[in-house]
Amino acid sequence: MLVVLVNAFLFSSCFFMGNSVFPYMARRLGADVVTLGYLNTMFSFILLCGGPLYGRFGDVFGSRAALTLSCSAAVLGYGILSLANSVPMLFLSRIPLGFTHTLQGLQMVITDISDKAGRADALGKLGLAFSLGIIAGPTVGGVLTEQFGDRMAAFTASTISLLSVITVQLFLPKKSKDKQETAPDSERPDKSGMSRTLELLSMPIVMYLFMVRMAAFLPVMLMQSMGAVITMEYFKLGPKEFGLMMAAIGAASAVVQGFGIGILTKRFSEASLLVLSFSISGCAFILMYFSRHTIWFVTSQVVMVMGFALMRTITIAMTTKAVSVHDTGLVLGLMASGEALMRTIAPGIGTFMFLNYGYPSFGLLGSTIEFGAVIILLVKRIN
Repeated sequence: MLVVLVNAFLFSSCFFMGNSVFPYMARRLGADVVTLGYLNTMFSFILLCGGPLYGRFGDVFGSRAALTLSCSAAVLGYGILSLANSVPMLFLSRIPLGFTHTLQGLQMVITDISDKAGRADALGKLGLAFSLGIIAGPTVGGVLTEQFGDRMAAFTASTISLLSVITVQLFLPKKSKDKQETAPDSERPDKSGMSRTLELLSMPIVMYLFMVRMAAFLPVMLMQSMGAVITMEYFKLGPKEFGLMMAAIGAASAVVQGFGIGILTKRFSEASLLVLSFSISGCAFILMYFSRHTIWFVTSQVVMVMGFALMRTITIAMTTKAVSVHDTGLVLGLMASGEALMRTIAPGIGTFMFLNYGYPSFGLLGSTIEFGAVIILLVKRIN
């Protein structure tokens, strides 16, 4: 368990270190808002295609092989980014980074080694380690960028990712599913990935949770796709200030996932917590709509990530409980693909909204979707 949490922290630190400096590096190399949108879209499209394949790869070959693949992709991607001296090299660096499904791989390990009753809490602890990386990564990245330049931040992320490859090889078992109970032949991972994917999506609970996550992710991804532009152009934040904002967001996520989820799951049903998560996110978007000063914008982002972190963990716990232990990797890949789909379409929609309707439009759309989802969830519970 410790090596899983350590790798979650290392992966998150590198991911958000790279993300915190990437928009500033893109601007330095001459990329405009539209080009940055294309970069994010390409990155998300690769994640979209790779999610289920990565999950099936982990089901068949084991979590260690899957994590070695994703961590090695991170080493290569951040290494290319550290050498980037043109916009085409920025595009090139995003290709291997599109295969960094490390969090999905770590979630596979957690679902394999945890029982159903404690799964949400275990995933919350994984989220805590991930959130600590959100704090450390942008903070370190901002300092490195100001002192040594953005290339040094990318090189540091590549080096830390190499450390992750080493720890995965040394300390993780080849297959974490070996200790799981035997599943029926119809549920073993010998079917084609496509046929098993269609079977999982035909399960009402899986499709329901998939659509719930899609609804939750859309407004958040729209905001994240233009977050760097909004902070740079609208609120005039520099790399260091942006890093501090991300650290505050990471701290809020850490509190919710590390402590809040374990307490809440002992007192409330997962369905009730799902409603709560959408309600919190809806309030955050309302606050964002009225934000005209940096402090209120940062507050709205902190509240938003609290609801988002709760929703993300609860839906993963509910989904992995609903399928065979031999399909957890694939169903996690499906959930990751839904997230990647939202990331793929978000930059284009987000750019259009920002240029034509301004920053407040994100808050209006987000609050409408989140509270609409609350109504649907409540109606479904009553029925």
